[in-house]
Amino acid sequence: MRFLIFVIGSLLLLGLSRPANAATPAQEPVRTWNFDGDLLDRLPPKFVIGTFFDGRPAGDWKVIESPQTISPPKVLAQLRKMLQNHDEIIDVKQWHALRVIARGCHMQVFYDDHKIFDLCDETFKEGHVGLWTKSDAVTYFDDLKLQILK
Repeated sequence: MRFLIFVIGSLLLLGLSRPANAATPAQEPVRTWNFDGDLLDRLPPKFVIGTFFDGRPAGDWKVIESPQTISPPKVLAQLRKMLQNHDEIIDVKQWHALRVIARGCHMQVFYDDHKIFDLCDETFKEGHVGLWTKSDAVTYFDDLKLQILK
């Protein structure tokens, strides 16, 4: 049995209003935002964060300072919280096992029976099982099992 992966990307919408008698988009000049005049740690005016299907905001978007921008100093960035990273070259021609044990905030993650994470994350106290993959990856999940631990 295979499971379809439902991936939800982060969504940022630009909420610009236009009067009924305004020029059509093809006739409007090109608009450029460099965010240098916007306040730090906030979403710029007229920008709106989209939502997931359950109403939660789709990401944490803020204006930050970054030396990596092509027009310093400010950029609009989606901020993410990385709990831990595991980087390993894998054999893509064979199946691998991923196991997660979660008790409260304590999580242990095993990859092919080798523990790769042992951490605490208090973001979610209870909820649903979620599967995610990077947008450039081809990933299959099979024999997905949820076991309630006592």
